[in-house]
Amino acid sequence: MTEQFLFCDSNKCTNCRLCIYACSFIKSKKFSILRSRIRVLDRDHKTFVAITCNHCEDTPCITYCPSKALSRNEDGIIVVDEEACTGCGWCIIHCPLGVISMDPDKRVVAICDLCDGDPECVKICPMDAIEIIEGKERYASKMHEIGLKIAGELL
Repeated sequence: MTEQFLFCDSNKCTNCRLCIYACSFIKSKKFSILRSRIRVLDRDHKTFVAITCNHCEDTPCITYCPSKALSRNEDGIIVVDEEACTGCGWCIIHCPLGVISMDPDKRVVAICDLCDGDPECVKICPMDAIEIIEGKERYASKMHEIGLKIAGELL
């Protein structure tokens, strides 16, 4: 299967946070920013971008997990074995994007699993800002476009 990534177009995101609340509700049956596996970054109160786990190739979260609770499934998605997770937080500390969170009820880590290929955040976004990108090359190209846009605004 081709690797999948969530991509947010910062030109379309309005920071409505519906993606955050949809994620938290589908995963924990509660509307809570703390229970969401997606974050919205506010760069300048005008430019917003939703981010989730990129399922890194080098996987520092897996490397630093002392209980081996994190692994990559057959689709390349990083998953949590809730029985093995001790809630130590080492994966949170080592996540380069800062998108791993601690479930406040279960006290185990929570990582975006792309909702088994049908993400709620994509479906609920009224601006169609979030989409699934297939393939590393296409994802890297999209991220490069966003980087150039931001760099151009800073110059």
